[in-house]
Amino acid sequence: MRIQQLFARTALMITDLSSVAFEMAYLRRPVIYYHFDFDDFYGGGHNWRRGYYDYAKDGFGPIVHECDQLLLQVASFVDDPGALTGLSATNAARTA
Repeated sequence: MRIQQLFARTALMITDLSSVAFEMAYLRRPVIYYHFDFDDFYGGGHNWRRGYYDYAKDGFGPIVHECDQLLLQVASFVDDPGALTGLSATNAARTA
């Protein structure tokens, strides 16, 4: 299966800091950002630094830092798999 086909069949994307979220935004699929190592990643534990992209302001879904938060977000999606709302929907619309 090609990656594009897989994306098209995906109901929800869980990602970390990957740009794959843009693919989901284009397809109008919800995204949850799981930033489990955010402090380490931007705190010098990696050779990376913050850029202009702000996940909280420019992203396509909620940001969680702990596994229990992630599970709550997934459960929320399962309970109500509706369309993107609010800022997430606005940002997703800007990608098209």
